[in-house]
Formats: sequence, structure tokens, C-alpha cells
Amino acid sequence: MSNRYRKVVIPRYGDASVLEIVEDTLAAPASGHVQVAPIYAVFSGADINMRRGVYPSQQKPPLTPGYCLVSTVKANGTDSNTFKPGDIVACLTKYDAQAELVNLSQKHLIPVPASLDLQQVTALVLDWSTSLLR
Repeated sequence: MSNRYRKVVIPRYGDASVLEIVEDTLAAPASGHVQVAPIYAVFSGADINMRRGVYPSQQKPPLTPGYCLVSTVKANGTDSNTFKPGDIVACLTKYDAQAELVNLSQKHLIPVPASLDLQQVTALVLDWSTSLLR
């Protein structure tokens, strides 16, 4: 089963005017993966540099920005039993978080207690790992 969804796309390098919102189809999650619906997603300086084409070792356009997210699990692929639909999870994605749906490997997801401020958790996903490099 596949789902229609919207996502932000950087179709070519340039300023903010190159950003597009497009509709696409997302396949069911593969084995070991889950499909999530972002609640919050970061659009960081790294995303801006990717849009400009100056981020180190970046994927070429077209690409969907969004370096990290906090999301709700929607569906599991086969052999994906770590999380269940409705669970809140966070992930450092590097790409694809600026979308209504994303398929991600369950091994890269961390559970997020619903009692936490999800906006703050979203910022923390990228910021703590950046500060760890110093």
C-alpha cells in the first residue's frame, strides 16, 4: 500500500525561491523500517547550505530538506516491532524531515515520552549532536 503526501523539495541550487511543495507517493515501509508522520521538523543552517549547494558531501538535487524530526509512528514494515503505531519518536535524518510522511529505519529512531515539550525535543536532536563535536 502506498500513500499520497506532500513534501518540500529543493529542485536545484539557489535562494529560498527555489523551494517547492510537491505531492508524491510513498511506498509502505520496508522490512526494518517504520512510516512516520512528522509533528515537528527542523529546517537548519545545514538545510540552507544544502539549498545553496555548499554543504559538504551533500546529495544532489532534487532533495527534501529537514535534518531531524519528532514524529508519530503510522505503520511498521515487516520485522519492525520496536515501535507501534501512535508512538512518538525522534530521529536525526539529514534529509526528508520536511514531509508529511517519511519511511525511516527503526534502528535510527529513539522513543520520546509524550510528557516532554516536543518542540524542544526537536531542537535538541540536532543541537546536542552538534555540541558533542566541540
